[in-house]
Amino acid sequence: GFTGYKNEEHIVELAQCLALSGYVTIRFDCSGFAESEGDIERDYRLSNYYFDVEAVFEYLKTLENVDREKLAIWGNSLGGTIALCFASKNSWLKAVCAVSAPTEFARKDNFERRTKKWQEMGYFEKESSEYGYIRIPYEYVVDSKKWNALESVENIKSPSLYIIGLADKNVFPENTRELFNKAND
Repeated sequence: GFTGYKNEEHIVELAQCLALSGYVTIRFDCSGFAESEGDIERDYRLSNYYFDVEAVFEYLKTLENVDREKLAIWGNSLGGTIALCFASKNSWLKAVCAVSAPTEFARKDNFERRTKKWQEMGYFEKESSEYGYIRIPYEYVVDSKKWNALESVENIKSPSLYIIGLADKNVFPENTRELFNKAND
């Protein structure tokens, strides 16, 4: 998700539960953030996040204990958007799960006002529970406009699971419901 990282408690717990059930899981930090290479100013973009996902799957395919015929993807929030976009371009995936995925990066409520301030300052400052205050550059917003899950879901061929977070304060439930309604049978 947006400013999420691989060591968040819910991500670690999910990976451990899946591993106990016999699945191989990979958690990763996206380019420019947390333990990943690069820096936020230059590298933290949804496009790079997508390329990171591609690199993770290329790596997975090299592991002996991975069944290349049973690869799936899971993403939370903005990671769910990227998972859906990735699944729409990779029909070999056996399943995709998107949790509280927005249709696109921008929430419609007061996003225009917030992005104007973001553009004026050149960055958006957000507190991370692990990394303190971080500054996400305005270029992130510009790049994010290239990614729209609502335009991707109808191209997904693999079984898909959409989980809606009714108490989510960042992604409106109707956003994820809209993705579900536009998806293939």
